[in-house]
Amino acid sequence: MYILRRAVKYTAIGVVSYIGVLSLGFIADIGSQPISSRSQLEQRIGWEKKRIGCNKKIDSEILNTDSFRVVKRDGRTIIQLGGIDITTSTLRHEIYHACLGHTDSSLDGKVNFPIPWLWYEAQVTLYELADVIDENRKDILK
Repeated sequence: MYILRRAVKYTAIGVVSYIGVLSLGFIADIGSQPISSRSQLEQRIGWEKKRIGCNKKIDSEILNTDSFRVVKRDGRTIIQLGGIDITTSTLRHEIYHACLGHTDSSLDGKVNFPIPWLWYEAQVTLYELADVIDENRKDILK
């Protein structure tokens, strides 16, 4: 019984901590600047990639819906943003996914889909919030 209680306690702490990290990501997005044009989006992608030392070719698409994701199509990595989700915070989050190789297609068909997704989201949310990747930490992306 003692082991079960400890397992429940530490699981609850982990779940609450995880939800807290993701919630902070949403809070960070509230004060984020909107991106108002295609040229501003492309400029911001180039700036963010340079800032974190990412050499990957990343394209972008503006969607007609409130949505955001990174997809791999025809060998291209594409950040898709739309509606109210075209902000610098959301873009930064998705650039981290793209530079670290997390794409929707990288999870397709995997039995353990929730596990990598849970790890990926926590990882990039922490990068987004703490700005962990800087000029001295390029090794993280390799």
